[in-house]
Amino acid sequence: MKKLFADTRLLDRAAVAVYGIPEVVLMENAAMALESAVREHVQVSCCSPKVLIITGSGNNGADGMALARRLAGSMDVCVYMVKAPKSEECIRQRRLAEAAGVRFIEKDCLAGSTAAADCIVDCLFGSGFHGSLDQEACRIIRMCNDSSAYRIACDIPSGVDACGCCLTEDGLAFCADTTVTMGALKTGLYGEDAKDVCGDIRCADLGVCRQLFEQADPEVRPQAWLLEESDIVLPERRKRNVNKGSFGHAVIVSGEKQGASVIAGRAAFAFGAGLVTLLGPVENGGAVPEELMVSTSLPAKTSAVAVGMGLGKPAADGNACRKLAQVQDWFTDGTPGRTLVVDADMCSYKGTPGLLELCRPDGPQIILTPHPKEFQSLLSLCGFGDLSVTEIIRRRLELAASFAARYKGVVLLLKGANTVIAGCEADSGNVQLYINPLGMPNLAKGGSGDVLSGVLCALLAQGYPALTAAITGTIAHASASRRIATSYGLTPGMLIEQLRFLEVPAGRTVPASDVRSMPF
Repeated sequence: MKKLFADTRLLDRAAVAVYGIPEVVLMENAAMALESAVREHVQVSCCSPKVLIITGSGNNGADGMALARRLAGSMDVCVYMVKAPKSEECIRQRRLAEAAGVRFIEKDCLAGSTAAADCIVDCLFGSGFHGSLDQEACRIIRMCNDSSAYRIACDIPSGVDACGCCLTEDGLAFCADTTVTMGALKTGLYGEDAKDVCGDIRCADLGVCRQLFEQADPEVRPQAWLLEESDIVLPERRKRNVNKGSFGHAVIVSGEKQGASVIAGRAAFAFGAGLVTLLGPVENGGAVPEELMVSTSLPAKTSAVAVGMGLGKPAADGNACRKLAQVQDWFTDGTPGRTLVVDADMCSYKGTPGLLELCRPDGPQIILTPHPKEFQSLLSLCGFGDLSVTEIIRRRLELAASFAARYKGVVLLLKGANTVIAGCEADSGNVQLYINPLGMPNLAKGGSGDVLSGVLCALLAQGYPALTAAITGTIAHASASRRIATSYGLTPGMLIEQLRFLEVPAGRTVPASDVRSMPF
């Protein structure tokens, strides 16, 4: 798990003050990291490789000119300055680059230079850029993207803002093969639009290791945490004197599209639940696997319930209303440890806000799993206003944190290219944000979300706290997708099969009986 910061400029200043690292040394280290990336991907031969560096007028542009100076003599380096230097360091670095013989090209040479380049380095804007891209910036970015050169971005690709969203309606941004970000990781690198333009993300040390850099100013807190595959807490069974009841009874509510509940039930069974029941009736006969049970009433020893997948519109379905009434009675009967997974059609159900109001960090808990369109409906129902899906995606961290702060017993799992998890710490009550960047595009298939709901229900049934279940469930779901080679041919069954065989990360496994000791 790694820290993500909204803005690292205060950490830059703190590194100067606390560790005595002059700003010019920070910049030299940034240029050295960029140089390493260039040299790794551009082979030096008797024919000098061509490197084009696009620079702006601020300190991101200064990084680019420092890079040009470092490469001068060993490569054919040229710099195109979009605007004249403004910052003091940018002015100084241009002077040093000129002294080293770096060639600065004019506007009419840019097209030829981008076409001929072996490597293009984007030092146009930094992570603090706000506003919109002008026509000239758009023209330059398109020209760079059309080149066959290897593309490297400094700090964050130009055209992407601090939220990780593109600044233009058509989603234009510098498409990097590698992004070298400076000092610490930024949340903007893990926004929805950023996923397609950042490429391989590397964090460069600027004179001290990342951990010390992140601690330079104790007042600067991470905005979120980046999840890694090693953060998973698989439900490994270590005790031998156990039975099926030792691992919980997961119940999946079946609805109008009954296949969704079958998929979720199969996933719950594959991920460790001792028993799985579909709350029916289920009318598709032999399509229900033999390991799943079907009942029209909640089993007496129900451990966790998942509801919403393929449910339909409860208000128009008396059978659905009866099942929801059973679930609500069970959830609110005062028994400690009641937990729900609420998904899909439940996000537009008028009774859902009432369920959310009942949740407490030390009482009944819900994992809520909308995609942005479903979250739009839920935000409206809960009184957050009528927001567009585009605005929800742009403000997803802010909205997720606000939602979790209002409903402190709810863990929000906002699906997307990089899934956001928001929930309150059990001890402090503070909202914590997590971003899971591990999912693959092959998950963009019907049924993938039903698999996730089943996995979450299985973990809750086995005693995982809601936040830990959400973290482990999303990592397991994404990790399983990464084991499937096809980018387009994934099926829910393939995903479930891979879930059964996920490997235990060395040194990170905690058995389900001890999972409440986990720090998240």
